[in-house]
Amino acid sequence: MIYEGSRYEDDAVVQVTDHHGRMQPAIYVRQDIDRQFFTFDWYTAREGDRYDNLAHRLYNDPEQWYLIARANPEVFYPDLIPMGTVLRLPYA
Repeated sequence: MIYEGSRYEDDAVVQVTDHHGRMQPAIYVRQDIDRQFFTFDWYTAREGDRYDNLAHRLYNDPEQWYLIARANPEVFYPDLIPMGTVLRLPYA
């Protein structure tokens, strides 16, 4: 919980989807990263989707897969994204 007087009070708070599909608050500890990572589109994964393929379609560069990975820390196996998983795709 983030409350007044908490050591996290001045940190950026973001909402992430937990494994039950519910939105939960989380502290964004990488303050040095550009605010672009807070601007994203929602995308529902289809069969065969991988971060590198999505990065190629979005950014014309499969090496930019890490942008998608940073925006979706709850996805542990980016090469095995279950169909129907809702991903955040950051603007680059």
